[in-house]
Amino acid sequence: MHGSQRIEAFDVIRGFSLVSMIAFHACYDLVSLYGVSLTWFVFPYIDLWRNSIAWVFIFLAGMMCSYSMHKVKRCVVYLVCAFLIYVVTTLVAVDIPINFGIIFCLGMSTTVVTLVSYMLSLASKTALFIKMSTIIPSFMVKVGTFILLCVMLGFFGITYHMPHGYISFFQYTWRLPACLYSSYVTAAFGFAPSYFHSGDYYPIFPYLFLYSSGALAGWLSKSYVMTLQTARSHKESVTLTHGFSVALLVYGLTFIKNLLALMGRHSLQIYVLHQPLLCVLIFLCMNWRA
Repeated sequence: MHGSQRIEAFDVIRGFSLVSMIAFHACYDLVSLYGVSLTWFVFPYIDLWRNSIAWVFIFLAGMMCSYSMHKVKRCVVYLVCAFLIYVVTTLVAVDIPINFGIIFCLGMSTTVVTLVSYMLSLASKTALFIKMSTIIPSFMVKVGTFILLCVMLGFFGITYHMPHGYISFFQYTWRLPACLYSSYVTAAFGFAPSYFHSGDYYPIFPYLFLYSSGALAGWLSKSYVMTLQTARSHKESVTLTHGFSVALLVYGLTFIKNLLALMGRHSLQIYVLHQPLLCVLIFLCMNWRA
């Protein structure tokens, strides 16, 4: 999405998640690289914080994929960046190399959703599909899409522990065959062998289900969101006639919103660059203190 087609709310949410991500990685670097004691940066709080960032990114990326007119380009950019991140983190070797990280997950998920969208667009041109579209009301299509969205979220919950060797449904747990967890290739799909290690591991499964639910949510909300975006673009701006303190507060909040939106528009660049910049900044701060 570019220019007027961008949804500002998506950029703001993604910008907020970026701020949270930078703070998380700063804490991680301080603890793992410099041995700083942060008593609250422990499990399970680490997982809760990490998931609050990653899940928002993945779900939101799925939503934005349904709006995008350049899906193939997104796939290529994600996968190239994922490969470069793997190469650089392997060569630098400051910490565990990132293999099949979140950018890889976004690239593969976008590829799958793009292929499915293409096949559906071909199917929509067939005589059978056209005939069915005249029979089935549009609201039934949306109901079916919402049910499918819930199913995708359900699959995500069931397969969430697949990288750990099992799947679960409420109190029921099933161990998966050990032969599935055999190589680096299977690790890409969520079947990671015991010798596999990655500093940021988001395989195709279960996260494809989360991404797909985001894409379905984007399709369902597209007309409403675009209407809301148009309405907001015509809203009346706040002036000093509302009072200096009120106007100052509004302008301050607007500045923060615009800053988050700016970060959200450049989220991939920030993701790629923030960790090396953080390492340099923390290194300088720790040596200055010393």
